[in-house]
Amino acid sequence: MKKFIFGLIILGCIVSLAFCLYGGKDSELVESQSEGPAKKISDNPALRHVANMVWQLGMTNSIDDEDDEALNTWQEQCEKAMLLYYDTIHPNEKISDFKKVEAVLDEVDGIIPVGRTTIDMINHSYMVYSVLMCKIGAYSKRILQCDSAFKDEMMAWKELHGLLSNLCIGVIHSEWYGGSGCGPMMGAVRNNVLEVRVNDLRRIIQLDGGSDPATDEMITSKRDELYQAMERALKIVDKEELYMSVKKSKEALPAALEKWIHTRGKYKGCTAVAIDDMKDAVNNTHSDYQEEDIDEENVEMFEGRELQYS
Repeated sequence: MKKFIFGLIILGCIVSLAFCLYGGKDSELVESQSEGPAKKISDNPALRHVANMVWQLGMTNSIDDEDDEALNTWQEQCEKAMLLYYDTIHPNEKISDFKKVEAVLDEVDGIIPVGRTTIDMINHSYMVYSVLMCKIGAYSKRILQCDSAFKDEMMAWKELHGLLSNLCIGVIHSEWYGGSGCGPMMGAVRNNVLEVRVNDLRRIIQLDGGSDPATDEMITSKRDELYQAMERALKIVDKEELYMSVKKSKEALPAALEKWIHTRGKYKGCTAVAIDDMKDAVNNTHSDYQEEDIDEENVEMFEGRELQYS
């Protein structure tokens, strides 16, 4: 997904930062960010080692983020490194491995350098993406220990996430089309969708194996609000090919959403909140607008050419 979204524009920055991170030239990173997070990275080589392993997902081409086996291998390697790091720093602390991993991921998240240039912001987005993906892996593993049936939910989410992410990225691409901020904004939107998942999994873990009841009417209400947000977002996409791509995701998403809802079982309350978060993620892809600002002629023209993209 990431290679398609950003393409060649970030190839140079990936190579240069990967060389900095893995080639032992930490001083170069510190020079570009003379204080704050980068200095923390330089001052803590053990944490830097763990961070490099986590950031490897986003910052190099060595891992295919759509290959479940490759992701699992990366997740296991990161987890081993995080546990070793935590046990070295806190040798006498008696907490679960999950709590240790969660704590180290929060620490890695806290040292991500904040970029000032477009390339820096794209790199920042990839680092955040890597941490979010690692959290999703750790949280999912924790839930599976209590609920083995959650594997079906994970498969349903994968399909739903792909459609929701494509829709949101298509809308923000149209909003920032041709601008220097397009790449960073697309990365931020991608991460916003992943944060929906991270927050949902965290809420499920907090149930500690219990149920979270809610009425079907509550879920239906949140679902309808999401569909309305998707419809509004589609109407402001003013680039034909992007319009067709967003429309395709919008039309396929309801079936994927219903399939995902069906797998949620006892987590209905969390489900309603997660759908509401999805709505917010869609709304955050575009600026506020009035209905009269929508160019209905463009919409009609794009709809008339739909067969070209089918």
